[in-house]
Amino acid sequence: MVKIFFKLLLLFISVNVTISVYGQNDKIIQFDKGINYFYGANDVKQDYDQAYKCFKYSAELGMAEAQFMLSFCYLNGLGVDEDED
Repeated sequence: MVKIFFKLLLLFISVNVTISVYGQNDKIIQFDKGINYFYGANDVKQDYDQAYKCFKYSAELGMAEAQFMLSFCYLNGLGVDEDED
């Protein structure tokens, strides 16, 4: 019974670690895509709208660098609608 418990515990931990790593990779991949769109790097056409979307996705997942770039987009009006006020 104890062996089964530990096997299930290890399985649970490995699944959670895999999901956690996947989530980390996803926000990093989106941030990298945002950088490519922002600067027009790596044979990607410069597109502030797409960069904004990528940064917003990564920022919502808690990535500090994406939050900074998102604030830069807001500050400079890049990829966002102009405020009417």
